[in-house]
Amino acid sequence: MTTMFRLKLLRVAAIAACSLPLASLTFAERLFYHDIKTDPAGKIVPWSGPPSQAYDHVVRRIWSFWHNMEMCDNGLPYYMQHMIWSPDRHENGLGGDQIPMALSSWNLLYGYLGDESVRQNMIYMADYWLDHGLSKPADQWADLVYPYDTVKHSGVYDGDMVAGKGVLQPDKAASFAAELLGLYKMTGNPRYLDAAVKMADVLAKRIKPGDSENSPWPFRRRAGCPRCRAWNRPPATGPAPGGSSPCRCRTFPAGPGPPRRHRRRWKRGRSPSTAGPAVSAIP
Repeated sequence: MTTMFRLKLLRVAAIAACSLPLASLTFAERLFYHDIKTDPAGKIVPWSGPPSQAYDHVVRRIWSFWHNMEMCDNGLPYYMQHMIWSPDRHENGLGGDQIPMALSSWNLLYGYLGDESVRQNMIYMADYWLDHGLSKPADQWADLVYPYDTVKHSGVYDGDMVAGKGVLQPDKAASFAAELLGLYKMTGNPRYLDAAVKMADVLAKRIKPGDSENSPWPFRRRAGCPRCRAWNRPPATGPAPGGSSPCRCRTFPAGPGPPRRHRRRWKRGRSPSTAGPAVSAIP
């Protein structure tokens, strides 16, 4: 086909297109998996049917996706070990508030559907995190949940995604404790009430005066040490409060470092003489 002939074909196609009604050239805009549907006035309408049925349809689809999600190689559901679903598996582990948010959502879903499998899934998630994700009873921040599984597919939650093993986030324990109270009311199982009370007692004991610039609790905390703070602070020096020896866990363990998106903040907090992000003492 010569170049001149191609140009003639393009000219004919352009003329034909201009002669068509504008509506016939309008293509549906796609949003992820579905074409966007509109009514005669151009307002968006549900893709799954009449509005009276669409909410129920979508809610049930979401629950079915979660309930039937694949298992990982170690036999645990994918949602117990990964924050993002991906066909080729996601490298990151659990999301910090993932289980409390799921419990909150399923509490509402159970009230809507009355499906016993929803309640059983709530019990399963709460029991598993309590069995495999708590700090030690002897820790300074005892009986609080770790938000992340630092070893992929270990089935154990033991630290923080960025700061590493042994570091927890007090606010995640607080949100989990709130959901445990709801689960206690639903099931009557005293285990959930006892765990929630323990978490609340530890947080109440460790609270500090707060204001618009300072949180009553640190965002991250090494569970076993009363003085270690966040992972991007200057190194602790000198004697610890009360005249005791300096904190021995001034730095986090050596390793490959945090994910790329956190690396700039991580480097700012490193001390040249340390193997990991430095931490500071708290009065």
